[in-house]
Amino acid sequence: MAAFVYMALATAMFFWIKGEIRLGDFGFMYQFIFGAIIVLFALGVFLVRPRLGLAKKLIQYSFILSVPYYVPVLLSFMIWIGVLAEYRIIIRGFFLVMYVFLGIGVSAATLYIFGERGIWYCLGSMIIANMLRALLLIGTAGFGQFLSEFLELILSFANETGSVIAQMEVHDQTFAFGFFLVFLLVCIKDIRHRYLWLFLTLVSFLLGLKRIAAIGTAVAVITAFVLHFFSEKTAQKIAVVIACLSVLVSFIYIVAVHNGLFVFLENRLNINTMFRKTLYEVLSQYYEISVTYMGRGLGFSGTDWLKFRGMPAIEIHNDFLRMYVELGFVGYFVWAWCHFVLRIKYFFLKGGKKTGLLCLALSVYSYINYITDNTLFYYDANIAFSISVMACCLKNTGERNKEKDYYETEKISL
Repeated sequence: MAAFVYMALATAMFFWIKGEIRLGDFGFMYQFIFGAIIVLFALGVFLVRPRLGLAKKLIQYSFILSVPYYVPVLLSFMIWIGVLAEYRIIIRGFFLVMYVFLGIGVSAATLYIFGERGIWYCLGSMIIANMLRALLLIGTAGFGQFLSEFLELILSFANETGSVIAQMEVHDQTFAFGFFLVFLLVCIKDIRHRYLWLFLTLVSFLLGLKRIAAIGTAVAVITAFVLHFFSEKTAQKIAVVIACLSVLVSFIYIVAVHNGLFVFLENRLNINTMFRKTLYEVLSQYYEISVTYMGRGLGFSGTDWLKFRGMPAIEIHNDFLRMYVELGFVGYFVWAWCHFVLRIKYFFLKGGKKTGLLCLALSVYSYINYITDNTLFYYDANIAFSISVMACCLKNTGERNKEKDYYETEKISL
């Protein structure tokens, strides 16, 4: 019964990604409403059958996964006050983070209800939602047209996207399936029915194929595979070095963008930067590369900001630049350290080599996506990241042998 209720709610959450309920000036999207219901459902399960040990673990994991999001909020409060930020910027920045917290909460709630097996209920629901979306398109456009455009998308490596298959390009879920794909490939030896899950996830990933996500998946899996041959202690040290260097390289990338990297790519190398050259030229007027640059607060560099300044409604496809603009020099390095170093060190410590390498691989995947896209605050992607790491950590902490009720899901019914 619990599985049926959860999958109905989760499938609805992943399917209805558009649409909202309006209450005055505020709109609450359906997917977030369903997410909140899942969290409440888990609370009900806790009241019926409390498992304090599991709840404590999941709260600890959720706290660490949330650090790269609540730290920017705390920094932004000081920035918003200092620059007298506009109300709409504060609201946008605040809710961006609240949705991520909800996503991490959904992950923890899922694992509380079902134990480590919760990841399969979550992934299964996302696959069902994606397939329902595909079936609706096939019903209107025809199977032949759908299949033809799907094959063209794959063979052209997303260079050619037909009008029908383009409707499957739900960015949030495409990147989320990428996280699950990394999880499956890194942990494949420990997964039952591994090839079935791998096939279904890969098909879902390819239906909304993004080149940067495909590249990120490959690099992430290769990184974890190479470090797999080292001892746990050595692998952890190398992972931390990679994370620290990644932070430094990301800042060098920001400096390069500020100094005309995309102008060079478009004007000298004739690479189509998809409007990024113009976008970054305009944005460069609002920040500087300096230790004294204090930032403009979360929410500044969003779609509304572009509309207000006469620009087309397009997000800044560069999460590193976005966080630097909004958090400033010091704030950026604090955020990057929390995101790429702190979490990797923690999960190596708590979950051992397997969990640490998975966290590293997922972080590498995130890192590559951040270079040209804006996935940092994606709801589904954060669910995929957090539930993958937490499920792996639960499996590898040894708690299964100590407290069987962590994973006894058959007795849960409402």
